[in-house]
Amino acid sequence: MELWAIWTNFLASCIDFFALQFGLTEAVSIILLTLVIRILLFPLSYNTAYNSQKNKIAMEKLKPELDVIKEKYADQPSEVMQKTMSLYKENGIKIFSKFTALNLVFQIFFGLGTYQAIRNTTLNSKFLWISNIANPDLLLAILVGVLTYISMAMLPTNADQNMEILYLVPVLIAVFMLISFPSALGLYWGTSTLVTISQQAILRFVFLKQSREQSKI
Repeated sequence: MELWAIWTNFLASCIDFFALQFGLTEAVSIILLTLVIRILLFPLSYNTAYNSQKNKIAMEKLKPELDVIKEKYADQPSEVMQKTMSLYKENGIKIFSKFTALNLVFQIFFGLGTYQAIRNTTLNSKFLWISNIANPDLLLAILVGVLTYISMAMLPTNADQNMEILYLVPVLIAVFMLISFPSALGLYWGTSTLVTISQQAILRFVFLKQSREQSKI
């Protein structure tokens, strides 16, 4: 726990450093720290998202074969799973890679660390319509919820009604958490989510470009 305290104190010191050295408000310092963290994590998060999108495209191409397996072994769920995983392996599809694991660990590590750092920081600054980022703000909570929904909707998953319902779970978690926590946390959450949306937009452009180039061949 001592190492965790050192880590969270370091992140809190970064917020103070940005505020004191660059004359920024605490709100802008939190946003800047969030951007720095996401830039540091970008290679991992982008690689994870890229592989996820590539897997989705590969799975869509394998759908006819997967349907045959499901129909052939309808009464043998374990056999369906085994045949499906074998098919994935043959086509280079990895559901959970080392990059995915590392990305998950670091996202949690930085996310919880930043959350704790914000909680340990004395906050007393304004940001746009927010009079004091130490207090909750309903509008910010709703805005972060909307951004969370957009980021979930842009994930490389097969869109159906069930997925649409699942998208609402993190949205509701975000809104209900942020109406009870300091707005500073909402600034972190919203900024990080905006980076995720930007990353997904870049990925869509990259894969669209690749698709167009392949269609010309």
